[in-house]
Amino acid sequence: MKIKILFIVWLILSSTVLIGQDPYFFVSENKVRGEHPASLSLQEKPNEFRLGYRSQWGTIAEPYRNIMAAFSQSRSAVAYGLTVYQNGAGKTSLQTTGLGLKLSYKKRLSGHSEWLAIGAAGYLLQRRFQAALLQFESQYIEGTGFNASLDSGENFLRTTQLIPSLGVGVLLKKNIAAITFTGGLSLSHLLRPASGFYAFSEERLPLKISTFSVLHIPLIDKVTLDGLFFYNQSRVAQEIVLGGRFNYRLSKQNEVFGGASYRIKDAFILEAGLKYKNSTFHISYDTNNSPLSKIISSGAAIELGATFGFSGRKNEILQPIEELTIPLEKKNGELDSDKDGVIDKLDECPFMPGKVYLNGCLDTDKDGIWDHLDACPNLYGDRLNQGCPMKYQDSDKDGIRDDIDKCPYVSGLPELGGCMDTDQDGISDLEDYCPFLKGVKSNNGCPEMGKREHQYFMKERSVSAIVEFDTDKSYIKPRFYADLDEVIGFVKRKNRSKIYISGHTDDEGDSLYNYELGKKRSEAVFEYFIQNNISPQMMKIVSYGEHKPKETNSNNFGKARNRRVEVFVVDE
Repeated sequence: MKIKILFIVWLILSSTVLIGQDPYFFVSENKVRGEHPASLSLQEKPNEFRLGYRSQWGTIAEPYRNIMAAFSQSRSAVAYGLTVYQNGAGKTSLQTTGLGLKLSYKKRLSGHSEWLAIGAAGYLLQRRFQAALLQFESQYIEGTGFNASLDSGENFLRTTQLIPSLGVGVLLKKNIAAITFTGGLSLSHLLRPASGFYAFSEERLPLKISTFSVLHIPLIDKVTLDGLFFYNQSRVAQEIVLGGRFNYRLSKQNEVFGGASYRIKDAFILEAGLKYKNSTFHISYDTNNSPLSKIISSGAAIELGATFGFSGRKNEILQPIEELTIPLEKKNGELDSDKDGVIDKLDECPFMPGKVYLNGCLDTDKDGIWDHLDACPNLYGDRLNQGCPMKYQDSDKDGIRDDIDKCPYVSGLPELGGCMDTDQDGISDLEDYCPFLKGVKSNNGCPEMGKREHQYFMKERSVSAIVEFDTDKSYIKPRFYADLDEVIGFVKRKNRSKIYISGHTDDEGDSLYNYELGKKRSEAVFEYFIQNNISPQMMKIVSYGEHKPKETNSNNFGKARNRRVEVFVVDE
């Protein structure tokens, strides 16, 4: 049969790219985000922009290409995003363009270091090919050759189609001692819409099942290992990938990584990349070793990707909107109540004179937020803070602004400068030397005890431990296991113990980031106790971030002592 070779290759390869409509990327960031809508909850910054490009089977005339761009936002427990992609090979093969909307919601579970996310994705897919450029056996005449004017004999109902697609997914993230497990399951094409091009075709997009798991394992200082597993199935087509990636931390925000994986019975894959501040750049290269290698001459695939994260919290990213030079025309007979040149049916502020370029509203402080939506209309502010400057934000919702709150991320009492008083002795936890024991001010917040009473209390009624951490890390080093096991032994011997776990950091970086880091460190110790059958009802965790240093932050020794979790147990 003298059908055009390119079309034959496409027919063979379409099964390995899961029926040709879904984008395919290997690098884990784009693979997980593309196939699992719940994974939007994994993004580290409130805003992320991702790009992906993959070209494979480059030795054939028209290599198969995937191109993708995505933008997503995360707001507390909810994340949402938009994805655009295109894939195909050449003008004659099946080309697919997809536009997708994704939404995810995450909720913390019983463990402080464990949460669950659910997600949904809706896509509109356009599939098309150019039948006129294909050559069929019926168009060949012996001795004469190809004649495009002859009937192809193919009964195409259409060559372009629009297909809706719906997907759902679930994702779990959990810390088990020093190891972080992330895993997910998703189902795509739940509606199984009709997708045939022939007049009497009953073809439908097949249900696609995708699952993955990643184990993030600390090895030595600055080095971690990611164990990777991916599985996809669509009809009889299967993809199984096993691999690993090493990560080496250059500094607090910079990291390089590289690894290797094997796509079972298909390809060996190498990848490398760089994480620089809030951006990640990666490249992967795989060599095909499947039976198709005879057709595509072992053609390899190369993939490039980039992710840009940004918080959107800095005022300077909100530039004043420039006034338009061409005003909206006022039609005869249309009402303009405030006489600002914008007719009422187009005016979002119809009874208050405004600017044409702001749809009839005002933006007095030029921060890009219209006055009627701006909580601080006369102060240049931030969208994340309802138009107010970030210094007027109240992060912990305790009624005290962050700029005057001594504990801006932990809800506290006004009389204590916005800080908590855990033991309710009238002394702020930041100033209390014994924040978990009711004491007196004259003794720096500690209870007054005689020498014998104090010795008895320390030996029989209480136990403590300190766990220190590497810079920007929250996993527990094995050398601290013995100290924590001593605490566990004490708790199991007693019946009414109360365990207080407080997380701390040095002063490197943003204070909000440090609060979250202190919280992660507390949660790591909490999870260690859970794994050793300590009831969560016995424990209370808190993060002080950088606000309660044990030593000076002016040198490396002091900073190392401040990167800690303090565990204090009292038998009630």
